[in-house]
Amino acid sequence: MSSRRIQREYDSLVNDPPDFLEEIEIDEEYGLNRWYVRIISPEESVYHGAKFVVVINFSSDYPYAAPTFIFHTKIFHPNITFKGDICKEALGLDKWTISSTIRMLIPSIRNLLLEPDVSNPLNPEAAVEYNKGIERYKEVIEKWLQTYNKD
Repeated sequence: MSSRRIQREYDSLVNDPPDFLEEIEIDEEYGLNRWYVRIISPEESVYHGAKFVVVINFSSDYPYAAPTFIFHTKIFHPNITFKGDICKEALGLDKWTISSTIRMLIPSIRNLLLEPDVSNPLNPEAAVEYNKGIERYKEVIEKWLQTYNKD
């Protein structure tokens, strides 16, 4: 069931992608169990149109177990570690059920780019900068984008 379900979800996203999803690739080595999705940040966010690659890993227990989401592109964000791990609660993975889908979760990543949840930070340094004020935070983000987001 796992591979058929993953294939259906992949086909659904490829055939009718959300407007902020630029590309979906399947990993050559892991096949359907690992996707690379390129998400375009909303223009109204501090990341203003930057593109981020997020890796989605599916375990053999999928859909009974939630997939993992990892930012492959480095990002400075209160809910994302420097290694790319994303806060499960911020994505809604803590509420995962068998009826949950990737299509339902991908907008949560986009929403995090719009509004970080500083009450539940995985990256305390980013949360501190965010709490100092949005202008200071934007300056730090701009430096990160210049360094790591060269797409």
